[in-house]
Order: sequence, then structure tokens, then C-alpha cells
Amino acid sequence: MAGFFPTPAPTTEKSTQLMFTGGQALIDGLATAPALILVCGRMTYPPNNPNELMIWSACYPAAQNLIVAARALGLGATFTTFYRRVEPVVRETLSIPEEVKIAALIPVRWPDRPHGPMNRRPVEEVIHWDSWSG
Repeated sequence: MAGFFPTPAPTTEKSTQLMFTGGQALIDGLATAPALILVCGRMTYPPNNPNELMIWSACYPAAQNLIVAARALGLGATFTTFYRRVEPVVRETLSIPEEVKIAALIPVRWPDRPHGPMNRRPVEEVIHWDSWSG
């Protein structure tokens, strides 16, 4: 699906350019990923008064754990919601009932190049103590 994302302006911040480039590469590579995992859940909890929010509180950590495990094995995996553009086709093709919620699509494959080091801001820059600040 070439051109799924707009081309960012040349003056756009580097991290934004990388985000658009990476997103387009993800779209272009979906068809060749050997595994496409849909993380799904049913609205069953709490038993006497099911709440849809409980689906997401179970599915998203499961999806994140899958991605962490894939990385530990040297595999490339990412969380995406691109399936939403064609969700009726996905549901029909895979016979997914309407009452089952789809939380994420995770393509898994061997990366084109080895993973590099993680680039994270120091925890002191992203944690708040006692109240929200900054």
C-alpha cells in the first residue's frame, strides 16, 4: 500500500520522519510477514457485569509481552491497528464473531538487520512523583 502515509515536510523533526518511514515500511512488509497475530478478547469479566474496558486491560499487556518475547528471540514484531481499515474483511476471512474484540495486529518476522541498542529517555525524565509535573 504505497503512499499510505503522507510524506512529511523536509523540515519535520527527525523522529517524526522516522515514524512515517517506519510506518510505511510496516505497511509494505505486512504481506510478507510469515506470522500475523491478532490479539483478541471476549467481554466476559467481571462475570455478572461484563465491562469492555476489562478486555483491553488483558489484551494490551498480552500483546506487549508477545512483542518483548519476540525481541528476546531476535524476531521483529510490532503493535499495530492497521487491521481497522479492513476489519470487516479480516473478520469475515477468519470467521471472527462480532462479539470478539480485536485489540491489535502483531506481524512477526526476522528483521532485515539486527536490533540496535534501545534508545530510551532516563526514567527520571518520564516519571512523576506525588503529582503530575511537566
